[in-house]
Amino acid sequence: LELDEDDEARWEPPMVGRATQLDLVRDAVSALTRGEGGVVLIEGAEGIGRSRLFGFALQQARLIGIPAYTARLAARESGFESLVRLGEQVSVELGPRVPPELNRALRAFSPGRNNVAGDLRYQLYDGIRDALDALLEVGPVIIGVDDLHNAPPPMIDLIGYLTRTLIVRDRAPLLILGTIRTGGVLSELATLRDGTELGVAPVRIELRPLSRADMVELVEAL
Repeated sequence: LELDEDDEARWEPPMVGRATQLDLVRDAVSALTRGEGGVVLIEGAEGIGRSRLFGFALQQARLIGIPAYTARLAARESGFESLVRLGEQVSVELGPRVPPELNRALRAFSPGRNNVAGDLRYQLYDGIRDALDALLEVGPVIIGVDDLHNAPPPMIDLIGYLTRTLIVRDRAPLLILGTIRTGGVLSELATLRDGTELGVAPVRIELRPLSRADMVELVEAL
């Protein structure tokens, strides 16, 4: 059997030793079809497979037709750039139905600004929330934030705001999914991880190093 270059590039080793974690992700995505939202945090050390499990969750959502809007946060990123990218994704999806508040906030944003006036900041928050609210009238939605440990304070504020208003108060089928690299200082994420900022306890999926048996299974697959 010959393997062409495209097939070889697409092949990935199996996710061994992650049965429990995979089940938790499947359950969180499946809960959306029952109208249940929530927050899932995938945590673990560098290179342990956080982004891969994050991708698995998005793949499960695609299989059942649930849209996902994602952002990957770079270190030392300007406070509002990631929020604007997320707002732009949602506005493209809504087209002419975009809330005017979100349009005004996106037009007013200047790239590279770390500080945004209070009115514009909350206009952006409210605009994203209202846009998601419109999307949620059609069906469940996922917001995915990879490398949440790099999140600037405005992104943390937004996640808390969306969770408290859409998931807790309105009981909307919204899943907020994030990945966090552990091992460093995570004090700014403390209130997200313990649920204080959210108003609900998140599902925290911790990825630990593979066992010897898992490594044998992985090498055999390779």
